[in-house]
Amino acid sequence: MAPEQAEDYEHVDGRADIYALGAVMYHMLTGHPPFTGNSIARLLAAHRGKFVRPITESDSTLPGDLDQIVAKSLCKDK
Repeated sequence: MAPEQAEDYEHVDGRADIYALGAVMYHMLTGHPPFTGNSIARLLAAHRGKFVRPITESDSTLPGDLDQIVAKSLCKDK
């Protein structure tokens, strides 16, 4: 879920779709979701305030350009 969907779902736009695609790409490339938590509240807080670890930390053979694309799609800027 994109951070803005948890806060202000009435004003969500196409950026939420880009965020979701980034999360899917991250999971596909690393084998785990971008964030984990033992509760929904902690998981949502991570999506709102934490930055993802680079995908190259999970697999050093992945290209840096791909890492930049995934990171940009999961960017927190509104």
